[in-house]
Amino acid sequence: MATELSPYLRGQIAKGQAILFLGAGASIGGLDSEGRPPLTGDQLRDQLSDVFLGGQMKDAPLARVAAIAREQAGENAFRGKVRECFAGLVPAVFHQKIADFKWRAIVTTNFDTIVEEAYRLNERRIQDLGIVLREGGELEAESRKGALPLLKIHGCVTAIRDQSLPLILASEEYAMYRENRQYLFQTIGEWGRTYPIVFVGYDISDPHIFQLLFRLSDDSISRPRFALVRPNIEQVEVNYWESKRVDVFSLTFEQFLTLAERSIPQNERILSKFLDPESLPYNLYLKNGTEVSADLAEYLSTQWQFVDPDSTFE
Repeated sequence: MATELSPYLRGQIAKGQAILFLGAGASIGGLDSEGRPPLTGDQLRDQLSDVFLGGQMKDAPLARVAAIAREQAGENAFRGKVRECFAGLVPAVFHQKIADFKWRAIVTTNFDTIVEEAYRLNERRIQDLGIVLREGGELEAESRKGALPLLKIHGCVTAIRDQSLPLILASEEYAMYRENRQYLFQTIGEWGRTYPIVFVGYDISDPHIFQLLFRLSDDSISRPRFALVRPNIEQVEVNYWESKRVDVFSLTFEQFLTLAERSIPQNERILSKFLDPESLPYNLYLKNGTEVSADLAEYLSTQWQFVDPDSTFE
């Protein structure tokens, strides 16, 4: 079981090359307007049962209850209830630390807007978010703007009325509701072959996660080491995932962010933004292998204005 970031993972996070994959456990700590925590999957199932099925089927899987509730109440009423359950959640203070790091991308299966609010509240954020809900150019458009793509592959409460984006409540529903998301799923799989993914509050043994990325047991597929962050993991599970080249942290999300914060100094995290070749035009004029200090990078990026020699002025 990992207690410190490996040199590889530390380096990838420091350089902004890691991907966050956030499940329901990552929203723990957030609260609604009445001070209540986010619903668990079982609690959502029970609420859907109470509202639409007269309290029946509470021993059934969430996907089955959701499917029958949709059929009984209709899509609009069903979506309205889900929005009621997840809209307005406020992030915990520690959630703002996500924005203190540079990420290659963030992927989430959560409907709530905790990540979006955490970035809005953090005035020191290294990146600005670009929300991606569907294929069709959203991802490319946000990338061109230099935004950090936040892929919400289950849907979002902000698009609850969009009939072209059905909400996905459980992995069993992926096969039915892949429309307008197929390209996003493929992109995540491609990223997983190049960049380390940090799974937070999620069970990566979920059948869809295996399908979405690739079978971790397939030794013929080359990929970086991944990381799994989830509290109270049994040692037998730790042994299993470590054998699949997954670093396991038996930590809460808050504890993991604190660990990363301690391991990667703030000036190094800031430097990851300024040394992005796309955001530093003067890198074009540096000799190969030349590096600048964090202080110089910040000074050149904030106190000087780069003038393109091909620009014309009136």
